[in-house]
Amino acid sequence: MDAAPTLEQRLLMQEISAALHSGANGADLADLVIRTGWQTRTVSDPSAVVLQGVLASGRRVPIEIRPSTRRRSA
Repeated sequence: MDAAPTLEQRLLMQEISAALHSGANGADLADLVIRTGWQTRTVSDPSAVVLQGVLASGRRVPIEIRPSTRRRSA
């Protein structure tokens, strides 16, 4: 059984719902997640570079930059 979402999670869900209702695209949703300070991954990539970012509110947040992977298709 899943735990009830926290207040912060409910607020994020409301913001995402409002953005979707207003016709937001993927880039808009990504911006919303970044602006609100949420990070979708809990496990860092050991080969990633982590920088410090600053949100409009002044809050400092880590920014993880992952190296791209290339695959050759047959």
